[in-house]
Order: sequence, then structure tokens, then C-alpha cells
Amino acid sequence: MDILAFTYPLNAVLMIGVPIAVGYYLTRRFAQGWGIWFLGVVTFLLAQIGSGFFTRAVNGLLADSAIVSWPAVSQMALDGLLLGLSAALWEEGMRYVVLRWWAKDVRSRRDGILMGAGHGGAMAIVLGIFALFYVSQMFRYRNADLSALVPADQLAYAQAEVVRFWSQPWYFTLLNALESVSFLMVNIGLAALVMRAFLQKRSAWFLLAIVLHFVIASGRELGMAFLGPYWTEALLLLAGGLCLLPVFLWREGEEAEAA
Repeated sequence: MDILAFTYPLNAVLMIGVPIAVGYYLTRRFAQGWGIWFLGVVTFLLAQIGSGFFTRAVNGLLADSAIVSWPAVSQMALDGLLLGLSAALWEEGMRYVVLRWWAKDVRSRRDGILMGAGHGGAMAIVLGIFALFYVSQMFRYRNADLSALVPADQLAYAQAEVVRFWSQPWYFTLLNALESVSFLMVNIGLAALVMRAFLQKRSAWFLLAIVLHFVIASGRELGMAFLGPYWTEALLLLAGGLCLLPVFLWREGEEAEAA
């Protein structure tokens, strides 16, 4: 059996299934419904809309500046920093907006964890659906006559992409699932920090969430460009674990004391 024909679909299934399983576990563990989890889903989707407009606007401004003539390495670094800044501002900002003006009754440690699980879960599920579609296309193209499926001017690229896709090591094909788990942990930790800002009325927790999100998101982009996927995914997994640490150290009744 061709192991890639198993691991590629497995990767997509894990990206979709793990966050749903985590959501199910947390709703049962906290004896709550799925409402707060879906609130996190909506927060993620709203943040992506804002982030998309922000990124296009910034890219439009940069297109008219001398920055576009920078060396390629500098341009990659700038792109990574801008993507990280956009993700940090919009995702953490949208968490704050939703809690401040919409979900005013969502105010507990458990709510923060569930909201983060929905946010990170939505990210993983959306990317998993795209991955599943892409894998299905690659199964279709694997032994097909590509000249009958793609335009002539794209034929060479399509052929190279099919060869690249089916020649990866099996463990490489599971990296996206690992990254989804890492960002799921990151989002649970960061959502808990934003929740803590409301419970303790300290904006420093919210600002810390923005800074950490920027460092992790831009670090992911820069890591992929300069360190490669394996070191980057290892560092992301470490970052996810560190983001979860304050959640475990946060005492169960602390929100009641701070309110």
C-alpha cells in the first residue's frame, strides 16, 4: 500500500476531527453546550474578514513604495511580520470586541477556554476542508493525462506540483495536522488571557495576548522561510504548550475573586 495515499487523507481528517473532539470533550468536561465554542468560531470568521481587508490595504500601500525593490530576503521578512501583525491585531481585537460589546455574559475561565477552542478549531477545520479538497484533486491528477485537464500554459507547473506532492516523506504529510494542534493550544491560551483581562480588569493581559500572537504568527511565517518546516513546527508545538501553561496555573475560582 502507498503510505502517502493514507497519510494525506489522514492529515486532513485529523485537522477536522481533532478540534471537534476537543470541543466535545470540553463541553462535556465543563457541562456546557456548544454555544461558547461556536462564539469562538464566529470570532475567528469575523477576524479573517477584517484581516483580509487590512492585508490588501497594506499591500496596496507597499506597492507604491520603494519597499517593493528590497532584496528578496528582506521582503520575505517584511511579509512575515505584516502577516503576524494582521493576525494579532484582528484576532485578539475581535476577541475583545465580541466580549466587550456582544457576549457580555461570557465571563469565566471555562468560557475563555471554550471560546479559544472554537476559534482555533474553526481555523483547523477550514484549513482541513481545503486540504481534503486539494488531496482529492491530487488523487485525480496522479495518474491522469494532465494535458487534458489543465491549460497548456499551466501544464509544466501542474506536472511539477504533482511530482512534488507524491514524492514527500510520509511524516511531512502530517505536519499540517500537527500545526493545527499547536494553534489550537495557542488560541486556547490567548483567549484565556483576553478573558482574564475582563475578569481582572487589567488591560495588560489583553496587550500580552496581542504581543504573543504577533510573535507566534510572524515567527511561523519567518520560520517557514528561514528555518524550514520541521524546526518551525517543533517551535510552534512548544509555543502552544507554553500558551496553555497559564491556563493550567489559573485557579478555578480565581475569576470569582477578581470580579
